[in-house]
Formats: sequence, C-alpha cells, structure tokens
Amino acid sequence: MLNDLLTLARIREGDIKAFEDVFRRYYSPLCWYAMSITGSMEAAEEIVEELFYGFWRDRERLPLFRSMKSYLYIAVRNQSFQYCEHQEVRNKYREFVLSRKGRTQDSNPQEEMEYQELRHLIDATLARMPERRLRIFRMHRMEGKKYAEIASQLSLSVKTVEAEMTKALKALKKEIENYQVPCLAYMGDMGDMDCCKELFAKIKKQFGGIDVLVNNAGVSYIGLLQDMSSEDWDKILHMNLTSVFNCCKLAIPYMVHQKQGKIINISSVWGVAGASCEAAYSATKGGINALTRALAKELGPSNIQVNAIACGAIDTEMNQWMEEDELIALVDEIPAGRLGKAEEVADLAYHLGYKESYLTGQIIGFDGGWI
Repeated sequence: MLNDLLTLARIREGDIKAFEDVFRRYYSPLCWYAMSITGSMEAAEEIVEELFYGFWRDRERLPLFRSMKSYLYIAVRNQSFQYCEHQEVRNKYREFVLSRKGRTQDSNPQEEMEYQELRHLIDATLARMPERRLRIFRMHRMEGKKYAEIASQLSLSVKTVEAEMTKALKALKKEIENYQVPCLAYMGDMGDMDCCKELFAKIKKQFGGIDVLVNNAGVSYIGLLQDMSSEDWDKILHMNLTSVFNCCKLAIPYMVHQKQGKIINISSVWGVAGASCEAAYSATKGGINALTRALAKELGPSNIQVNAIACGAIDTEMNQWMEEDELIALVDEIPAGRLGKAEEVADLAYHLGYKESYLTGQIIGFDGGWI
C-alpha cells in the first residue's frame, strides 16, 4: 500500500519512469482480464490503452487510492462491461429492427399503426423534456447507468438525479395513460398495513384485481449484531419481511377468487447460507424463504404459484458501500466472473410471473454459481 502511494505521488508529479513501470507491470495482465470479459483482444487492448492514456493525461487529478492494482482492475472491469453493454444494445437494436421488418409484412395493419403511434408519442414526450432531464433519462434507462454514476458525471447530487428521473417518468406515465394504456404509480411504505391497504384499494379501483405480485422492497444493515439497536432491527424486519406479509395478505383474496395467481419474492443467498455482519438481513431473507415454501403449499390448491429468487451479488446501489479491493475479491469468488444485473433478475421474475404454472415452492438461486 505504501509503495503504491509513493508511486502514485511520483506519477502525479510527472515522473514518466514511474508511469512506465506501472504500464509495463500491468498492461499485459489487464489486457487478458479485459479480454476475458469482452471476448476480443482487440477491444481489450483499446480499453487498456485508453485507460493508461487517461491515467497519464489526468495524473495531477488522480484520486488517492490504497491499491494500484485494485484501481486499475476496477477501471478496466467497468470499461469492459460498458463496452459489452454497448455491443449488447447495438445487437438488440439490430435484432429489433430485423424483427420489425419481418413483422411488417405479416402483422395486422391496425396493430402496426397503433405501435407507430405509441412510439411517436414516447419520442415526442422525450423531445419536449428539458435537456438535462432528457440526458439523465437516457443515461439511466438506455445506457444502464446508476444514479450515483450519473450524478458524478454531471456534477449533480444523487437527489437531483432522482428528482429529474421522477419528473421524466411522471411525464411519460401521463402521456401513456392518454393513449389508454393503464398505469398506476404509488410511493409508500409497504411495511405499513394502512399504506398497503390504500395501494390495493387503488389497484382494485383501476384494475379490478391483481394477477402477479412481486415483493422486492428491501434494505440491509452492515455490522455486528451486538452493535445493532432494537430500532435498526425493527426497521429491517419492517421493510424486508413485514412488507411481504402485508402485500401477500392483501393480494391473496383476489387471486383465490380468480383461481389463479403468481407471487414472486425477491430473496437472497444470505437467506440460505447466512452472512457474517448481516445477521438481520439474513434472518429476514430466511423468513421470506420459509414463507415462500409455506404459502406455496397453502395456495397450491387454488392454482396460485409462489416462488422466490435468491439473488447473489447484484450490481445495485445496495453494494456501493464496498471498497474497490473488496469488490475485486468478491468478483474473484464468483464463477461467472462478474456481478449480476438487475435486468437479469427482472427477466427471471417475468418468466416466473407469466410462463410457469407447475413450478412452485422453490427458492431459485441466482448467484452466478457463487454459493
């Protein structure tokens, strides 16, 4: 650590020899690491070369970090993932365009016209947004960047980014509803039964009932159990487990009445294996797993399926507390070689909500082979 700090200090002072030493030591390993993510040595070399170019160009503004290796590997990992995401977006767009071309010949002309009208409506709504709000929306929804990352790049507070995203979503919601596509947005504490009752009353009024329930609210607490206050324990129990009870209790009558339904609980591998310094979180997720299995047996005769997704390390705001070297060590433990994406969890939840009717009472591990 001390040697890295001394080397960094020399580089910040313009010592080209110190920079060259770092370049020679890490260039090849970083290229192989980037290639393991991107699948392309050409792309990997460009990523690493760009990293070192920026490293030297911005040397006077480099932050102090404890580990040169951790800093470089984290930077390469982020750039490699970004490269893959951009490739994925381009490929998906190409597939989408091709599928639209094929669909145009066979699809119903009325459906095609409605699709084009809705697409034009969304584009027009985005075009009317203030420049900053539109940029934040595109960075979050189209580039997959997190609020903290957007805030850092645009020199804004996270609260400002959240506020702009809320305004953008409200504007889209209003326009989509004008197109007669039902949409209900509600902000509240799902651990509060009165709040849940208010939400379900709105659901009943607007939709008549509920077909699929996804319980996803959750918070964590990092620290020793002996240092945890009773208030903190109650808070995490309230948010993580009581919220599931409340929503299930209110959704079940609708599902029993219509003789079908799906309940999907977002859990964690720590609910199965337990985690040191996350005892309360582990307890609540273990409770969700037990509730999932019990409800599956209770509701099976009513054709209601209940399953849980036990997530591993997912790249969300909940993991932002980790230091760079801790994150690298974590990724090294995961056979998949990366963190999971929130979109991947959403895809699985969608599949469980609309595709399966026999699968029930299962705690489905989603951890890249980690636990």
